[in-house]
Amino acid sequence: MPVEAVSPIAGMEPIYTPQEVAAWLKVDESTVRRLFIDRPDVLKLGRAVARGKRRSYLTLRIPLSVVERFIREHSKGAGR
Repeated sequence: MPVEAVSPIAGMEPIYTPQEVAAWLKVDESTVRRLFIDRPDVLKLGRAVARGKRRSYLTLRIPLSVVERFIREHSKGAGR
C-alpha cells in the first residue's frame, strides 16, 4: 500500500476509503464499491435503502486485511 494510514486508536487496524483502495488497484471507485460492499468485515455506515424520494447514502470503510485478502484471492496463481 502506498500510503501509511495512522489509526486513531492504538492497536486498531487501519481502514481506507473506496477512493484510496481504487487508487491502489487502479480501478474506478464504483468498481471498488461493487467488489467490496458484500464482503465480510467491511464497515457500512448509513442507509442502503432510500426512503421516499430521498437518495440512499452508504459510506464504506475497508480494513487493510480485507484489501489484502481480496488481492490474494484474485492474484494470478491463487489457489494453485
